[in-house]
Amino acid sequence: MKMLDLLLRRIVPAIALVWVLALPAFAQFRARLIAEPEEVAGEAEDVAVDVLAQPAFVFADENFDQWLFQDLQNSAGARGRLDSQLQMRLDDLVASCGLSDGQRQKLHLAGRGDIKRFFDRIDELRRRFQTMKTDQNRIGEIMQAMQPLQMQLRSGIFDEASLFAKALRSTLTTDQSDRFESADRDRRRFRYQSVISTLVTKLDEDLALRAVQRRGLAELLLAETRPPANFGQYDQYVAMVQMAHLPEDKLRPLFDDPQWKLLQQQFKQARDMEPFLKSNGFHPDAPAGAAAAAGAGAMAPGVPFLLPAVRRARVRLNEGF
Repeated sequence: MKMLDLLLRRIVPAIALVWVLALPAFAQFRARLIAEPEEVAGEAEDVAVDVLAQPAFVFADENFDQWLFQDLQNSAGARGRLDSQLQMRLDDLVASCGLSDGQRQKLHLAGRGDIKRFFDRIDELRRRFQTMKTDQNRIGEIMQAMQPLQMQLRSGIFDEASLFAKALRSTLTTDQSDRFESADRDRRRFRYQSVISTLVTKLDEDLALRAVQRRGLAELLLAETRPPANFGQYDQYVAMVQMAHLPEDKLRPLFDDPQWKLLQQQFKQARDMEPFLKSNGFHPDAPAGAAAAAGAGAMAPGVPFLLPAVRRARVRLNEGF
């Protein structure tokens, strides 16, 4: 048996070598190697370098900032916006409530705490990105996790669940609270008027409304619907959802039959958005703190999930060796 194993180990490789040497391709390569040894050797070296330097896919670090901060570009731009929002909040409170220096300082510290917590969440997500940036199949998880952060940047981080809001409730006197609530209602109503105006303009583009229809619809929406719990990118959806629930006897007389038929299709899309708006703290009937509890940020129905432009970094596989 040992003798048979020895013969197999010696004879089989020899037969295989004879077969390879008999191949036409090998004969051609052998002829070139004899005639042009330096050129063939150079080609072989180029192939080896190409194999060693074959690039691997990896998302560039700046892609994280590009996706998350968008028009703000980076964390410095986002921090600047949040600092400005905090300053404007404090200035409004001084104007409407007459804050003392001590009250202002306490609210300022609470607002700075909210900003720190926000960027702590960004840093945590950035660390996750570092572990996934070479995996094209999982980068969608990062994009999904960015959504609640992006929504907060648009709508503001000083919502009802924020440290700022909690400090405000415990800092203002009864008289100051009354004055603040009155000023806040006026401010929110003024902003909501702009939302209604934009919504009516868009409906006009689809339904070809007459002037009397536009005016009547705007007045009805202002009287019968409420501003979003938290203003943001879905303000018009909030108004449209409430419009879809208005009594038909109030809304139907404003439209003719073709317009009403088209409007029903838009109402269906709006109702599909309603659970999302409530769970993410935009709808007026959203539970308190819903925006902060949105967590992973579910995609809004009908809103396409687009991967922004990506700059692909290339690294050599043999880098560092």
